[in-house]
Amino acid sequence: MFVRVKAVSSLQFSDRKCIVLLFFAGFAVRLVPELLALSHPIGFDTIYYAAVMKDGVVWPHWSTFFTRSWLFPAISVSLYKVFGGDPFILLKVLAPLLYGLNVAGVFWFARKMLGWSVHAAVLAGLFFAFQLASLRISWDLLRNTLGLG
Repeated sequence: MFVRVKAVSSLQFSDRKCIVLLFFAGFAVRLVPELLALSHPIGFDTIYYAAVMKDGVVWPHWSTFFTRSWLFPAISVSLYKVFGGDPFILLKVLAPLLYGLNVAGVFWFARKMLGWSVHAAVLAGLFFAFQLASLRISWDLLRNTLGLG
């Protein structure tokens, strides 16, 4: 007589737990270059974002509302007005947060839009977190990173 044994995975994660874990994984991966660079800004656009934050003007003219991306400057200027301090420090925190949002967004897209299993969606999120192209975009194109998230 044979007994059938059903293999049960001991790791059963809900979508919410996976999103939180992948967010922190992306945050940690993106935080490493920021910690290694210390006080030096990473990327080309970071200096522009810091200047906009110091200036405090999101739209220099009303006509730029439809011709320039304004969401990231609006968020960063608002956070700078609330917290103050050095804009580069705020950008060093904001960049890993946005990257973590992107990694969690890849999991959500794979799970909900593509209908992948939890394991496949987690692997997609981890692949995205360590992919050099996505890391390169997140190093200085923060408004693009916000748009992808």
